[in-house]
Amino acid sequence: GTVLGLGKGTYTDRYRPGRRLADLTRATWQHCSWPGCRNRAHRPGQCDLDHNDPWPAGATCSCNLSPLCRRHHRLKTHLGIVLEPSTDPGDPPGTLRWHLPSGRTYPSRPDP
Repeated sequence: GTVLGLGKGTYTDRYRPGRRLADLTRATWQHCSWPGCRNRAHRPGQCDLDHNDPWPAGATCSCNLSPLCRRHHRLKTHLGIVLEPSTDPGDPPGTLRWHLPSGRTYPSRPDP
């Protein structure tokens, strides 16, 4: 269930991901990465590829991008929500941890 690669590099030093990186991210996350959201990641104009760690501090690479529907993208941006990769060895690869201002933390896992 884990996408291992596309045969060519996908990293870019620019803000916007290239086509290969966008395709890889949407293959890994078929839905919005907000915990419990089922909005489809491939819907143009409705789901953005967002830097988990904001650019330019965070790289434009598969390890730092996930799709967010517009509603959840705005919430993450304006409410000070911190997103980080999970370090729990029991979580599947690509699992994210959402740290809300309330102090609560929620996991989000890529689609199998």
